[in-house]
Amino acid sequence: MKRSAELRDLSDDHLQQFGLLLEQHIRFEARTFFEIAQDRLDAETLVYVLDACAKRNS
Repeated sequence: MKRSAELRDLSDDHLQQFGLLLEQHIRFEARTFFEIAQDRLDAETLVYVLDACAKRNS
């Protein structure tokens, strides 16, 4: 039983760390990367990127 609890705690710790890293990554994309892209790319290029992403996800 003790071993199971230790393994569960390890899993919880890793999941929490993964969640924090994922949140930081998403915040970087939303607050930094996309803002720079919108400032520097013209509308035609942004539409092209949007279409390419939509095709990739379908």
